[in-house]
Amino acid sequence: MELTRRQKDFFNRFLALYEKEGISLHYTIVAKHLGVGKVTAYEMLRSLEKKGLIKANYVRSGSGPGRAQVVFLPTGKGPENADTTWEAVWKEHKDKILEYLQDNSRASRIEFRDQLMAKTAKLNNPTIFITNMVTALLISVPYLKEAYRERILAGIRRVTERKESLLSILPGIALALLGAEILDHGLATEMIRNVTAYHEYLATLPAEQKTKIAEFVEEVLMLL
Repeated sequence: MELTRRQKDFFNRFLALYEKEGISLHYTIVAKHLGVGKVTAYEMLRSLEKKGLIKANYVRSGSGPGRAQVVFLPTGKGPENADTTWEAVWKEHKDKILEYLQDNSRASRIEFRDQLMAKTAKLNNPTIFITNMVTALLISVPYLKEAYRERILAGIRRVTERKESLLSILPGIALALLGAEILDHGLATEMIRNVTAYHEYLATLPAEQKTKIAEFVEEVLMLL
């Protein structure tokens, strides 16, 4: 199955958006996030549907009668010339995070952190779920009281040398900070609410994916 260059680009970006949002997507949402017209998005989605890469579902909004809306999601199939691997999707997400963190103003980073956490609970992609969780935690550390900040950052940097255990340890930091009442209570509560899913997802990840996320943690630390 072959795609044109335009179809390949659209499909890869749609797939990344779907993995990020974790839900089936209406064509207007696709158009908005991919920066194309609504008609173009709809026609491209239908074209990819004919190729077996995307399928359409019909859902009703609300409980009353009304016209069903069509939403789209991947079928799980991929053409030979489309990069649909987990790493391609995750790398795009990771690069966006690193780009956001180039702005080192506290207000910007805290706003970005809160946006990540607001989306995380709805995700069903293990690598992106875990990436969002560790990013939100790391963003918060520099704004702790100095005595705690330096010890915690030093501890995290020491643990980065043991990549196999780094991701298991990080959520425990949120629990400790909540217990000490030195991390924003709302954020800590949200992280704890997601910690079970975090560990369940972590247990399913192959070693290669854990290593990639651990290396990403090191990149984030360099920007803090």
